[in-house]
Amino acid sequence: MTNITITASVQVSTDEVYASLNRKATQAKVRGDWTQAVHLLRQAKAHRGNSYDDTRLAKFLQQAGQLDEALTEIAWLVERSQWQAQEAYGHLRASSIQLARVMQLLEIYEAAILISKRARRADLQLQHQIRRDQYEAIRMRLEPLAQADEDEQQARRDANRLHGRNDD
Repeated sequence: MTNITITASVQVSTDEVYASLNRKATQAKVRGDWTQAVHLLRQAKAHRGNSYDDTRLAKFLQQAGQLDEALTEIAWLVERSQWQAQEAYGHLRASSIQLARVMQLLEIYEAAILISKRARRADLQLQHQIRRDQYEAIRMRLEPLAQADEDEQQARRDANRLHGRNDD
């Protein structure tokens, strides 16, 4: 009799691992186990590395009674926002890259406002609200410019196609 060994490997995508860690963190939160929930979200952040752009860890840290750590996480997200916008949208015009960054900053500051409100820190809430409002004003000025740039680029692509050229 001959023995045959069969080896199988299962590849799990990065997104699946990240999603699984987030689901487990939610389950820990529901159980009231904030320590485990924060631990799982830190694993999710480590899994994503520099691409991590979720405000969830900051929110969980605050709910776990770790306001300073939550604010440190917010600061980290703000610091990484330019790199992340460039990585994700670097193929677009500068105005679109900056708009993407501003949109991300608005989301981050919304989370910071919520964190400050939950922590009953009106002073921090006001600081974050002011910053959020400043970025909203920038968004309102930048959005039409980014749209015009994208429309111009699309018109150039269409004209190139019409003339049989395939360069952008």
